[in-house]
Amino acid sequence: MPRVPTTADVNNPKRKGYDFRLDNLLFRTATSTDRQLVIRTAEFPNQQIDLRQNPEDITTNIGQIFSRNDFSGGQGLDFAHKRNNVEKDTTRFFDSKGVDVFHGDDETSYNVHLLFTTENKDVKGTTADFSSTNNYLIKTANNNLYVSDDTTIYESTDGGDSWNAMTPSITISYAIQGMAPFGNGFFFVTGDGSTGKQLCHYTGSAWHVESLSTTFSGYFTGIWYEKIN
Repeated sequence: MPRVPTTADVNNPKRKGYDFRLDNLLFRTATSTDRQLVIRTAEFPNQQIDLRQNPEDITTNIGQIFSRNDFSGGQGLDFAHKRNNVEKDTTRFFDSKGVDVFHGDDETSYNVHLLFTTENKDVKGTTADFSSTNNYLIKTANNNLYVSDDTTIYESTDGGDSWNAMTPSITISYAIQGMAPFGNGFFFVTGDGSTGKQLCHYTGSAWHVESLSTTFSGYFTGIWYEKIN
């Protein structure tokens, strides 16, 4: 059987008399000067795909042209139709959800910026309505969350899925004006906007009201923690 040369075997095929290529196979043609060379290919049969079961259609052409009418699985397809599809093939596509699409011009291929995702968290199981303006949220070193609502502090140890109202052993006399995490505990200040004020500390297990200098006659509007090397 004669051997058909391929593009892997022959360099510069035109120099060696090969006139056309089918896939990776090289062929020579033999025609007279007064006769036009015509190459015909067989058309693909119309496969009559039922779109009620497959969200793609295929038209008859030189090669296959497919279109899609179901984008619930995503968009920007690398590969669409193929033989022997499995159930999840129509949902293994990519969309731009969670991707920063506005800052990719200066990047190389396959390099993307992902967006931060957020979700609403209810303070479940509590009566917190956050109707006051004294609401603060902090996270301590042990990953506990604390949120204030007026004079009440709520604690979550599971990332905000559930909350419990804390029962301090001290009296919180005024609305909480600010909170600052410190290790596994936190400091917070209270005040009435005048002379009434407190500086309080929760260590993670115990509560304290810190003593203030008698010369401090102002009031608290907030508190923060600064680490100094």
